[in-house]
Amino acid sequence: TPVMAWLGTTILASLVAALIWWPAAIWIAATSLVSGGLAWLISRATSQSHEVQSIRLRANLSALVVESLSQARNIVLWQRQPATLYELDRIGRASATAAQQTAVGLIAGRTIALMAGPLGAAGIAVTGHNALAQQSFSGPMMALLLMIPIAMVDVISPLADAGSLSVRTAAARERIDALAVIKPAVRQPATTVELQGSPRIRLDSVATGWGDELTISGVSLDLPPGRHVGVVGPSGCGKSTLAALLLRFLPAREGHYWLGSQDVAELSGDELRKHVGLVDDDPHVFASNVAENIRLARPEATD
Repeated sequence: TPVMAWLGTTILASLVAALIWWPAAIWIAATSLVSGGLAWLISRATSQSHEVQSIRLRANLSALVVESLSQARNIVLWQRQPATLYELDRIGRASATAAQQTAVGLIAGRTIALMAGPLGAAGIAVTGHNALAQQSFSGPMMALLLMIPIAMVDVISPLADAGSLSVRTAAARERIDALAVIKPAVRQPATTVELQGSPRIRLDSVATGWGDELTISGVSLDLPPGRHVGVVGPSGCGKSTLAALLLRFLPAREGHYWLGSQDVAELSGDELRKHVGLVDDDPHVFASNVAENIRLARPEATD
């Protein structure tokens, strides 16, 4: 890592300088440790203040863009274009501001890292002038001592980026850990079975929902092959929830759901969706032929 490379190189360079003239080793170690530590801390502190906010804003912007594109027709119908565009612009500007503030801290850290070389060389030149006059070491050795802190800049400079990156990495890990603890809405059964007989759909006093509260409850349905049933109602009454239940995107929290003679909880999602499908009001077709679109759900389908 950049931090370990910096510490190891600082120790090695200080030891080499100490063999020539020990005060030079102090200058090299001091300028490297102070400037490197400050570069890392300033960049990290600035990123902690603004980078997390920037990541959250980018996530909100991405979600809003996806929602706006998927709901573009409804946005136009309800004349929500100005409000949607204003919100997109607001989040975009806030994200850009946070990114700029993070960049300021990163530039400050890099500037401090670059100062290590000239400061170290200047300190060695000033304090080593008398020693050189007394011939404690030769002129070429003095030149070598002056070049060591200059060369150390290449090792110190990455610390500013490392400080900022450590915040991004920690934030990314928090998001991944948060995803890892989310319980799936539906769990696949440990052992699955294949559907036997007619794919008759039967619901008996079923209840389910998207959150902690139930969206639909007490739903019963008997739908043998060939029968048509229309489910109607105002927006928000649970039509989409019922469709998600039939596809097993949601589990039945109460009651029973059978497909044929089989409890749906014992069927895998793939097995269920061989017999139960959904065509919503805004289906997506990939830019390919019909056969390849079908093979996304059924790879073994023939032409």
